[in-house]
Amino acid sequence: MTQDRVVPDPLDAYCTQLDHVFHRPTQREALRLYLQGLLLGTERHKTATGIAHTAPGKAGSQHKAAQRLQWFLSESTWNPDELHQARLELMRRGSATAPSADAVLVIDETGDRKYGTHTAHVGRQYLGSLGKVDSGIVSVHVLYDTPQAYFPLQLRPYTPAHHFPRKTNDTDSD
Repeated sequence: MTQDRVVPDPLDAYCTQLDHVFHRPTQREALRLYLQGLLLGTERHKTATGIAHTAPGKAGSQHKAAQRLQWFLSESTWNPDELHQARLELMRRGSATAPSADAVLVIDETGDRKYGTHTAHVGRQYLGSLGKVDSGIVSVHVLYDTPQAYFPLQLRPYTPAHHFPRKTNDTDSD
């Protein structure tokens, strides 16, 4: 993967500590570009085409930089749980992020209205942003808050039951 942007030294130093999770140099480079794209302010939402700096729409999504990023995120062979554990270990070793009496673990659910049922995780569920049950997507954010800064730990969307196939031995009837 050739890189059009230079990754800043502090980000590269951070990613170097996670390189052991990735088995290929292209995966290591993709992580750097992905994190850089998330950290940089852009005019577009944080999409693969926006992070890869390609034109929005179908033409941009077909650009090789956007395709490489999409492959890295959805099809590559690295283990997200291994990356998550390596990131948490870095936090435990850091003086600003190590567990302490001054830190707080924050768990927050966020719901956004979405229509349709084809998008993953969308369904009728309680949406805190609306204060009622409606069609939408819910995610749970977990972060570690210290006097120096806060650090996101994990983000998992909630998947409504209708996205899972019914088992043949279910006794419930609709």
